[in-house]
Amino acid sequence: MYPQDQHLAAALQQQQQQQQQQQQQQQQQEVATIQELWCLYSWQQQHIPPPPQQQQQQQQQQQQQQQQQQQQQQQQQQQQQRLELEAP
Repeated sequence: MYPQDQHLAAALQQQQQQQQQQQQQQQQQEVATIQELWCLYSWQQQHIPPPPQQQQQQQQQQQQQQQQQQQQQQQQQQQQQRLELEAP
């Protein structure tokens, strides 16, 4: 091996090692955040049992709102069509 080749090989090894270290750090951070989320989630489950009635009511309200929006859109379309027909 020429001295230049040795230089290159050493540089490559360093790069690879750095990349591996970075990957390990990233993985550790990800694991930490997942653990934190899970802790929060399980803590919420224990402390705040959701009342089922309220949830159902909210869903119904959302559905009604969606239906109203659809009706409004249909009315607007009909009005536009009428205007087009009336226009000379």
